[in-house]
Amino acid sequence: MDHWNAVLKIIAGKISQPSFETWLKATRAEITDNNTVIVYGPNSFAVEWLKTHYSDLIIQTLEKVTGQAYTVEIKTATKDEREEVITYSTNSLETKNYDESELNTLKSIISQQSATINNQQRTIDDLDKRVTILELKLKLYLEASNQETASKS
Repeated sequence: MDHWNAVLKIIAGKISQPSFETWLKATRAEITDNNTVIVYGPNSFAVEWLKTHYSDLIIQTLEKVTGQAYTVEIKTATKDEREEVITYSTNSLETKNYDESELNTLKSIISQQSATINNQQRTIDDLDKRVTILELKLKLYLEASNQETASKS
């Protein structure tokens, strides 16, 4: 989306640099046919944070830049989209001219961080599954305990 760089630059001026770097720099956006803007975040944690803390700012800034209202959806990028986001974020807001070795170092760091985030996301997903299983076991235990109590009465 052509306007996304402008949106990001305005938001970068409104929030702290660490917040921008952490939550918004690695995003990309596209407009669908039904005037919806889909913002892609690098992982589900970032997506939830964007929804909770920055969705209003994104909507307002998008409206300011484009002059029209959009419905905004914030979604987790697929693996291919995350790779595209990494490329996009390293190329879109550069204000310093980096030499090739610095760029390679930055890309390597981003790649390592992306891998770490992906591993953490898998761990979170595994823990979510374990919690769901434990909740189900607890529910079954409580139901059996209630039935046992009812049969003794």
